[in-house]
Amino acid sequence: DSAALLGFINFLADNIKEEYPDALIETWAYANTSKPPVNVRPHDNVLIRIAQLNGEWAGDASRAGDPNWLPEWFPDLFRSRKHPVNREATALLESWSKICRHSGIWGYWVLYHEGFLSPWVNLSNLHQELRLLKKFKMERIFVENEIKPLSSFYTLKTWAGWKLMQAPSQKLQDLLDIFMPGYYGPAAKPMRAYLEHLEGSIAAVPAKYGNLSAMKTSQRPYLTLDFFRKSQSLLDDAEALTDADSRYSLNVQLERILVDSAMAVMWQKLEKELPRGETMPWELEQLVARYQQNYQRLIKERDDIRGLISLEAVQKSVESLRQKSASFLLMEKDPPSLTIPRIAKADGDPAKVDWKQAASINCWVTKFGQEIPERKLDGAFAHDGEFLYLLLEESGMDTSKLSPVWWGGDGWELFFSNQQNGPAYRQLAINSNGEFLVYEYQKGAKRIDLQARHLSEKTADCWQTRMAIPLDKLLPEAIQPGSEFFLNIFRQTRFRPGEHLCWSPIFEAGYHDLERLGKIILAP
Repeated sequence: DSAALLGFINFLADNIKEEYPDALIETWAYANTSKPPVNVRPHDNVLIRIAQLNGEWAGDASRAGDPNWLPEWFPDLFRSRKHPVNREATALLESWSKICRHSGIWGYWVLYHEGFLSPWVNLSNLHQELRLLKKFKMERIFVENEIKPLSSFYTLKTWAGWKLMQAPSQKLQDLLDIFMPGYYGPAAKPMRAYLEHLEGSIAAVPAKYGNLSAMKTSQRPYLTLDFFRKSQSLLDDAEALTDADSRYSLNVQLERILVDSAMAVMWQKLEKELPRGETMPWELEQLVARYQQNYQRLIKERDDIRGLISLEAVQKSVESLRQKSASFLLMEKDPPSLTIPRIAKADGDPAKVDWKQAASINCWVTKFGQEIPERKLDGAFAHDGEFLYLLLEESGMDTSKLSPVWWGGDGWELFFSNQQNGPAYRQLAINSNGEFLVYEYQKGAKRIDLQARHLSEKTADCWQTRMAIPLDKLLPEAIQPGSEFFLNIFRQTRFRPGEHLCWSPIFEAGYHDLERLGKIILAP
């Protein structure tokens, strides 16, 4: 795909070079244009900006099944560009540099899909990457490092990042000698030790674990009980060296928020790492209380953070922390199952179905498994041997506020697969205007027609959608009465952030992760 794009860009560049001899036309090597072309080269007045999203986005490429957009080209933010896990991603960068007279980078120094606040840092890796970019003769650098003060050593990364972009050849240790005493005061030594502990723990993860930035937060191998023991000890030492009301102590507490958050969420997992007969050397509620106290202090005393996060948001985050901690027990439970009864023929017309005969789904939860009692959702399923009939409804809301925007508005998303974990599956999306889309993911993504019949009705306080889908069209492999398939259902909402509901909780996973699909059994 990059060849087609570059052919057009070269045409534009040729047509402006006489009138604007000093101008460059910039285009991006991004997504499906990531792969360098074989027979086309950028002209001398063209600049290629390589934009490589991190591993957390690699799943999008896997689903696309596009040879121009491979998951191996998404670098691991946690590892050096020279690490074996990043071999293909770095080779892609280098291959562009070899065919361009002018090139640049659009970098990503942040994670966007963390399941919860947790400690991680990649400062040394970023330093190595900047040196590599200089070696590849990249002329321009733009970095997405959006304001995420609640990420490990964010202020250090921002300050040192600017310094290193100006002069990648300088020593990172020299910058740390300046920053640590200035930012942490008397706590500089233990905080530097904590930085080294965090970076060292990540670096020690073997390559066999693959791309760490593609992992769910709780699955990162370095987040162990031993890691947290040492982290808490170093942070204890650091706090003890500062005055309680000083900015230095506040800066230490910012790092502790991340550690306490991760420990609280992963508490049940960490308990299993204890030697027999031992108990945790901390109390869960004390960690949560300290998390809340430090978070609130941060907002009260840091103007820059107070403009981003409210005290009300802190309280909600505390509740979320407790919910996510409790959800670890739920993760060990099997996904739900449902037997769908066979009813009298309804001729593919959902209006003819006696829904009292259908199997009901009346337990809807957040992705972490918590119920929201004020949300009134219902679901019902039946089949007549030829069609699957489904009814989905939410009542007790102001339907005038529903947004029909695809993927970011109000809607239902259903994921169907013949197997528990795919790989082939289908996605049915329904928006609040009663429109629906169907995609199949099997060696790529494509729109398909299920030949479904759909009815959507709204009153002032209720939205109901009903559908009939031919059983022989529902899945990549046809099903019939007596067989089983796998399903999950999501109700997205635009006006209640964090309250997207589902049938089977997926915890840290995304909608397209299929390991938590519930089992559906079609009665004979």
